[in-house]
Amino acid sequence: MKETPVEVWFGDSVSRKTSSDKKLSQVVTILESSTTSSHKFMSFLSSFRLVFVAVVLASSCSATSRTSAISGSLDALYPTTTTTTTTTTTIPDAVVIEVEPPPVTLETLIDTYFEPEDKEWALRVAKCESSARPDDKTSDAYNEESGASGWFQHLPKFWEERTEAAGIPGADIFDPVAQVLIAAYLLYETPSAESHWYPSEHCWSKG
Repeated sequence: MKETPVEVWFGDSVSRKTSSDKKLSQVVTILESSTTSSHKFMSFLSSFRLVFVAVVLASSCSATSRTSAISGSLDALYPTTTTTTTTTTTIPDAVVIEVEPPPVTLETLIDTYFEPEDKEWALRVAKCESSARPDDKTSDAYNEESGASGWFQHLPKFWEERTEAAGIPGADIFDPVAQVLIAAYLLYETPSAESHWYPSEHCWSKG
């Protein structure tokens, strides 16, 4: 059998062999099969790479979508709320304490309208004129002959003029406040001063 030299290519390498025709035919068949398989494998590998890249890109997009969806779901489940706290201060109602005013007596009125150094003198005048006591609240003492009235026995004929001068026009002659106020006015605001009660001076001057 005749031998024929054959060049066999494997990529960039060249291998020279001699073989019989039969063997040559077998080798050629094997090489063609290998070459076909190699091309198929390379084609498969390229396709695999493309598929792999596509899968990676799709996974990345899916992960981003899932992250957004999860974030949105969490926001929906746990919404952010702002709480405003208002502090209200309750002021208790004022407690009203009613204090009984001291009783209005001859002594308290004298304390109000007379100077402290004249208090004892005024009490003596009232006692001498109408038998008044310091704790008396009113006086109905009345002199039938002169009409003199009250603690300090004011005369009716001068009453209207004196009340107007003292700033209490129209006051009643038996009014306790008016009685003491007009007595203080006569002592401090008129020239006669204590001489208005000269008829009882022998009594109140002994003090």
